Amino acid sequence: MARFALIMSGGGARGAYEAGVLSYVLDDLPRRLERPVRFQILTGTSVGAIHACYVAATLGRPHAGRGLIDIWRSLEVRGVYQVGVGDVVGIPLRLLGLAGQRTMPAEGAIPERLTGLLDTLPLERLVRESIPWDDLRRHVDAGEVDAVALAATEISSGKSVVWVDNREGAVRRWARDPFVIARPARLGPDTRSPRRPSRSSSRRRASTGPTTATAGCA
Repeated sequence: MARFALIMSGGGARGAYEAGVLSYVLDDLPRRLERPVRFQILTGTSVGAIHACYVAATLGRPHAGRGLIDIWRSLEVRGVYQVGVGDVVGIPLRLLGLAGQRTMPAEGAIPERLTGLLDTLPLERLVRESIPWDDLRRHVDAGEVDAVALAATEISSGKSVVWVDNREGAVRRWARDPFVIARPARLGPDTRSPRRPSRSSSRRRASTGPTTATAGCA
């Protein structure tokens, strides 16, 4: 049986255009074809990764496209990142690499994490609350979705890492490019107690089983 994949790019605010296309694909196209539209493989990077998780979780749900449009129309800058008075000085220092490493404390199911140039906690909350993660898990575990794959760049090495969530929980290497790494994962918000893992435990988890990719990482 033929399998169909939906591949979504990144681009920050340009994801609004992608959301418009997805709205048509999820809501209008099935009406025109008079049958459901199904994708067995969903993949994306950056904002496309968020969309991939949303589509995987809402596949077959009525008005899923309209729901995505509503999320985008409700967005404000403060709903993506938060900036305080201290950032007036802090951002230039971080750009120059003079501010040192910062960690943000855990909040709810979002674990303690290193920060970037801006504090994206509001975006992490949005991703966690707007995607029905339990439905994504059910669709993958039941085989209704063969795989959800999210691509990101590993800053320390410059390599592209593709996190793959499938029912088998395993990924065979498909790329000969040494700069592309595929890793099995279970996508969803991280509800574990926040703690700072040791180097040895991090290596052990990476080598023996799937990684839990959090909503914030997506």
